[in-house]
Amino acid sequence: MLAGCDDVPTTMSMRRIEDPWSVAQGGGLLPVIVRGRPAFASDEAVSEEVYRIVEGAITWTATPPVVRETAGDAGGGRRLVYVFNAEGADPCSADPRGGEPLPRGRVTLSAGFCDGAEMLSRVDGRVGRSEGLDSRPLVRLIEQATRELLAPPPAPRP
Repeated sequence: MLAGCDDVPTTMSMRRIEDPWSVAQGGGLLPVIVRGRPAFASDEAVSEEVYRIVEGAITWTATPPVVRETAGDAGGGRRLVYVFNAEGADPCSADPRGGEPLPRGRVTLSAGFCDGAEMLSRVDGRVGRSEGLDSRPLVRLIEQATRELLAPPPAPRP
């Protein structure tokens, strides 16, 4: 029965600004930077799949302001950074380093909405078992982290 808990992502988030979404909207396109590998696949395949999941997780707008990483995106400007399997990693550092796939499919994630070296919001999370890039627990972890990084605050209640 406890094995099912491995499939549920757990996250902890922190925001230095109240509304990261308003900052994201006003800052042009956000490159999605991916470091480390949550599964056995090429760096390009991991980057492509994470980008696709991030873009799909931003459901509160018809045009998510994200683009794939290009040379020079990792160290400056506003960006979304996803660092896999390097617990304690600083996603907003100039050269974040990720790790290789962990035993038994375990995945850790440190994600940041960064502006240069400044962290605007951060999510640390994990999933106990993933079976590849298209594994539902991994997809849910990336989706949950993306929403926690960027989602606008809830509307005030009347």
